[in-house]
Amino acid sequence: MTNKTVHQIFYIQLNDINTIQYLKCWNLVPQERRKRIEIAPNFQKALIAYSDLLVRYLASNNFNIPANQIVFKKGEYGKPYIRGFPNFQFSVSHAGNLLVVFVSDSTVGVDTEKISTPNLQIATRFFTKNESDYIHSNPLLSAKRFYEI
Repeated sequence: MTNKTVHQIFYIQLNDINTIQYLKCWNLVPQERRKRIEIAPNFQKALIAYSDLLVRYLASNNFNIPANQIVFKKGEYGKPYIRGFPNFQFSVSHAGNLLVVFVSDSTVGVDTEKISTPNLQIATRFFTKNESDYIHSNPLLSAKRFYEI
């Protein structure tokens, strides 16, 4: 990557996951990563496998190294990184059938959520009073405001 900050966001919407395609991808996932995927709930397995492969592909292209030589590690607070490549920062999130990967040469974070009707009591209990008042002040906009905050 260059000296200027580079940010890229990639997303994949997995609708009907083709079993044959998934099995081909599964064979590309290194053994040590398969253990994490195998214990995940069934609905998350494909998302985790595809996110692993996408991060490997992006790192491999950026640094011209074989994808199977990439080793994931966890930082002090559990954030994953690729050993030996401090300038390749990434964050992965998935919800429902959406997978998002954010890569940069500086620290990044991304989160995606499946939007549904929120439990507004969460705002009352965990948000500041101003935030909670803002959410509850207009019932027609309360769900939008909840996710906005």
